[in-house]
Amino acid sequence: MPNQNQCPHGGDHSESCDACDFAPASVWSDMPADFMTSLAERKTVRKLKRGNYLFHQGDPCDAVFRLLSGVLLLRKGDHDGNSLVVRMVRPGSTLGYRALVRGEVHSVSAHCATEVVVCHIPARAARWAFEQNRALERDFVANLVRDIDQIEDQALNMLTLCVRDRVLVLLYQMAEHFGRDEGEALCIDTPVSKSDMAAMLGIARESMSRCIRLIEEQGLLRFHHDGVVAPCRKRFQAAVDAILGEVAPKSEDDRPASNG
Repeated sequence: MPNQNQCPHGGDHSESCDACDFAPASVWSDMPADFMTSLAERKTVRKLKRGNYLFHQGDPCDAVFRLLSGVLLLRKGDHDGNSLVVRMVRPGSTLGYRALVRGEVHSVSAHCATEVVVCHIPARAARWAFEQNRALERDFVANLVRDIDQIEDQALNMLTLCVRDRVLVLLYQMAEHFGRDEGEALCIDTPVSKSDMAAMLGIARESMSRCIRLIEEQGLLRFHHDGVVAPCRKRFQAAVDAILGEVAPKSEDDRPASNG
């Protein structure tokens, strides 16, 4: 029978918290060794396939999660059953803490945009950890505040850009995980719909449609049903660099492509 704590992700992540890629930068990094050993006995590492859900909006919060690899989309549903993506979560992020401390259900659903690996810390184990080490609890609160500040800063930065530039920057960010090179072109298998992108950027669907037409007329991107293509990757890169104010040339290793 396989060890439930053994990470199934090709050996990239160990069951040992000390060996975790994110441990040095996490709130757990300064915890005593015996404390971390006890915690490791309580947590598990889970692997979920693309398309699955880590949790659903309205589910009781029964765990805190650390995203070790992959990308999650946080979806918010309304009373009519419509669901829109509100945020894209990358490795190193912690999920579930706010709902845990408030004693509330999850306010969003966590949808796997790719295959993901998470460190699963049951709610009882998380509460035990906070009771055993109040400094850890304070660090979690401080991290939560920093996350909120970062989200607000990113939202503010996006709002200072015109609609066209917001769309280009978002697609550039998606290319990190969902892009692949095809000759001189860059293909982005976008994990969200155009409506989702509009919601993430805080723009109306009509504005999104007009923006897409403009970008296509400029020859920067071509939008398809299941993705986006930049016919000239270097031109797309240059356009994003101009938006972000980056003047230093990018090396081949810095280009936005993956999965290829």
